[in-house]
Amino acid sequence: MLALLRRKARSPIVLAAIAIIVLVFIFWLPQMGGDGGPNTVAVVNEEPVSLRDFQRRYDNLLSQYREQFDGAIPPDLLEALGVREQVLNELINQRLLLQSARQAGLLVTGNEIQREIQNMEEFSDEAERFSLERYRQTLAAARVSVKEFEQGIRTDLLRRKIIEHLAGFVRVRDDEVRQRFHYDHDQVRLAYLRFDGAAFRSGLAPTEEELTAYFEENSQDYRTEPGIRLDYLLFTAESGEDAGDDAFSRAGEAYEAILSEGSLERGAEVVDATVRSTDLFSRSQPPAALAPYAKLLAAAFELREGELSSIINAGDDGYAIFHVRQRQAPAVPPLEDVRGRVRDDLIARQARQKARQAAAEALAALREGHQLAAVAADYELEVNKTPWFARATIETVDLPGELLATGLRLSREQPLPEEVVAAEAFYVPRLLERRPGKQELFERRAEPLRQELRQAKQQALLTSWLNRQRQQAKIRRTPGALERF
Repeated sequence: MLALLRRKARSPIVLAAIAIIVLVFIFWLPQMGGDGGPNTVAVVNEEPVSLRDFQRRYDNLLSQYREQFDGAIPPDLLEALGVREQVLNELINQRLLLQSARQAGLLVTGNEIQREIQNMEEFSDEAERFSLERYRQTLAAARVSVKEFEQGIRTDLLRRKIIEHLAGFVRVRDDEVRQRFHYDHDQVRLAYLRFDGAAFRSGLAPTEEELTAYFEENSQDYRTEPGIRLDYLLFTAESGEDAGDDAFSRAGEAYEAILSEGSLERGAEVVDATVRSTDLFSRSQPPAALAPYAKLLAAAFELREGELSSIINAGDDGYAIFHVRQRQAPAVPPLEDVRGRVRDDLIARQARQKARQAAAEALAALREGHQLAAVAADYELEVNKTPWFARATIETVDLPGELLATGLRLSREQPLPEEVVAAEAFYVPRLLERRPGKQELFERRAEPLRQELRQAKQQALLTSWLNRQRQQAKIRRTPGALERF
């Protein structure tokens, strides 16, 4: 339904409908499910979760992912994220919430539903008053009945009430607020040594045996890209108001001739175009003539060997028709073909290993009581110092996060880390100073921090409570139900 709304999203009413339906899909779990049979995905305490509810929530989540990835969901992403399980668990949790609300005697009156709907700005007229006509038009455009929508609002209000009921048990003490403030805003300053692998490359000369062993261990890193060889027709849009239509018309005539004659050359003759051919190329190194056309290249690499494409739209750049003469699968090349890359990579790894070893030796020397300046001199390094920083300001410091995070854990009692800090280089930090956050900052941040802690406790309480509810509930899944999606 959301996809349909997007295709017809020119109407302001439909635009409003999108906003409302997204809201309802996020929070809505109708109280009545299916019949416990093939039209259900699960049964929670003898109350069905309908296949229809699952489909709606699943479709909405897919729409969100498509928006996030510009319309194309990466292959295997949904499986990797366990989207079907996410949706089912959410529906089960919402069902448990609603059942608990009813058991606790929490009710939603008709007046509450009415007020909730009347306060939705999507149903307001130009005078910012609730419009019954706009309300009905919006729901009709979204193909949702008034009864269904109001049932969704009832369910949403019940859900809010049980969450508010549980949240009423949450308390945040003053000492918790201050402790959180110090965790976020206490500042540290570090001195550190930086061991860069590039400084340890000198003199490294891998043997033939080392090169061979490294290549065999990492051969997949040197796989060639997929390659294709094409014959194609390209119809570019010239300047002018009807240029795009003319390019499409010529592409259409050529395509009909290709299909009827079975020849790309014949299609080219019909519209006085030229068949162009490429050598074998990869996506990252396309021929110069196709390099400007990212959409065309993406489409070309989706074709199989010997396949003729349809008319491919390159946006404002025109249209193309491709025939794949050859397709080359990725393969691991012989060592001789990539010897230079393998040698460079092995040297970089060996240099990094030497840098790590040197950093570990330096840390051990500091633990034995040697001065940081003396250790730095042994390795011909400078002693670097960080500015003052805190967890709340860590992103403003132009240093590796791993180094800063380790530094925040150091103390006067333990000024050195347990091990070397690994990032793009290797670091050995030492705590210089630590100071508490300023009192005036605490006074400004105390109430926002209290709210953050309250919300975190509420979420933790809700999660814990739901886990207990699930352990005590009778939950039956319908075998094979999720495999339909």
